[in-house]
Amino acid sequence: MNRKISHKSAKAIIEISSATKQIQNFHEFPQVIESIISKHIPLDWIAMYSNSSSEKEMITLTNPNLSFDWNEIYSQVGPYDYFGACIQKLNPGEFLINQDVIDPTIEEQCYSLDFAKKHTGTNHFMGLMGFKNRKQFHAYGFYRADKKDSFTQEDKIFFSCLSSLFVSISNTLFLYLQNDFMRAGIEYLMAGESIKPLVFDKRLKPVEIPAVTLKILSEVFDETNYAKLPGEFIQWINTTIAPRGYIEPNTGPWFLRRNLPGKMILCQAYVILTPDKRLYLLIKIKSKNSTIDFSMLKQLTNREIEALEYLPIGYTNKQIAKIMGIKEVSVKKLFKNIALKLGAFGKTETLYRALLEKHLLE
Repeated sequence: MNRKISHKSAKAIIEISSATKQIQNFHEFPQVIESIISKHIPLDWIAMYSNSSSEKEMITLTNPNLSFDWNEIYSQVGPYDYFGACIQKLNPGEFLINQDVIDPTIEEQCYSLDFAKKHTGTNHFMGLMGFKNRKQFHAYGFYRADKKDSFTQEDKIFFSCLSSLFVSISNTLFLYLQNDFMRAGIEYLMAGESIKPLVFDKRLKPVEIPAVTLKILSEVFDETNYAKLPGEFIQWINTTIAPRGYIEPNTGPWFLRRNLPGKMILCQAYVILTPDKRLYLLIKIKSKNSTIDFSMLKQLTNREIEALEYLPIGYTNKQIAKIMGIKEVSVKKLFKNIALKLGAFGKTETLYRALLEKHLLE
């Protein structure tokens, strides 16, 4: 290996390893990694891509100081991203540059990259797979604007030296998210609750159905009694939460809301993984005001609070946009700003962070 490249990659590995250990907020990763790599090789910006087993949309994360909103741009072109689809087929640690797979004579292969060039000025693209399992993945994109500065064989050697580090970072991110969701779910569900939750095992067999909880449900569902759960409630579990007949890890949460005069009943369902690796479905029933009040989160604007209050109800971006009288892309931007302010990563963690912060302030 070229001694100069070896020296560059070794320094980058040490610097990235040291810097990422200090990061407390997911949104800092792209900016930190970008600043370090650009000291050793030409690089204009990077992006992190992730999906979720409970969310169909792609989550993209970039340096917030970029002159363009890549999350918004990619939401338009993502479904047609041939290069991105090629990256998703890679194993962890493998990478590609656009010249490796894109045929410039095939319009369908070039569309997403041409779109990116038009809106970001980017001309050269490299993708690296960090983490991948049956349902989820986490990948990196590295980008250059200068037409003359394409990724070279030396750049490939440089990134091959760093690939193991990026795999390690991605695995750490996913482990942190899973453990953090579990801790947050248990703490929020169980702390100071006067109403016991409904508990089901992995196959939806009831473990605990408290009489007091059934009594609260009877205020909304006429057919509820002390011997059975209401049909509509069971249908919600069978069709929305566990359509396969069993619960799966890293899914949820789910919400079912029913309004009463002056108040509402909110059913909150979570999958909890116990220390002995058993899965349980916990459903908490709360009787409260007609909406979840997030107004105590003073770092959020009034519009951000309004958008956030629709998340527990399960409204889609399209539904929220219609209610608020704004475009769907504006709703996505609101949630991106909320996530940044709460130090969250994606809608699921945004809601967790908001609920936990509300719980601490109340």
